[in-house]
Amino acid sequence: MLATAVVDLNVLIDLWYIQAITLLPSIVQAETLDIVLDECDKAKNPGLRCQCAAASIRKVTAEPSWLAQGLQLRTAQLSVVDAVLLYYAQIKQRMLLTSERPLRKEARSRNIHVHGTLWVLQQFQRGNFVNTKELCRWLDVLEQSGRYLPRDPITAMKKQWNCQ
Repeated sequence: MLATAVVDLNVLIDLWYIQAITLLPSIVQAETLDIVLDECDKAKNPGLRCQCAAASIRKVTAEPSWLAQGLQLRTAQLSVVDAVLLYYAQIKQRMLLTSERPLRKEARSRNIHVHGTLWVLQQFQRGNFVNTKELCRWLDVLEQSGRYLPRDPITAMKKQWNCQ
């Protein structure tokens, strides 16, 4: 059985750039909060919300009490949405998929299982859901799009996958 993961907007945007949102449910039971999807409308990524729905990423409606609890977790580095995601992952015992360093750090400090976009790509490769040539192309697309991803792990992945 696949682990259930709550997905942050930055991972969804990364997967949108490489047109891989539909693959996410092959590695996790994916869900996201409605307040994350509301951020999609502000992002400049047309069709992102529709792709999430097409991929059967479950939309969870944030309860008012989660917002109140999330506000207590908010820091200078965490937005309100980040804090609510953190709270939700903690109370529902969900894996958290985010590429935001402050959110990942806070999640780890609370013993929440957390991963980012590069982990997602590695899982696609390990499960043979996509070939390494396509993964290499995706890494190039993400780099060219200006998405922030750590350079050293990308270099290691490109070497491992024999990217040109």
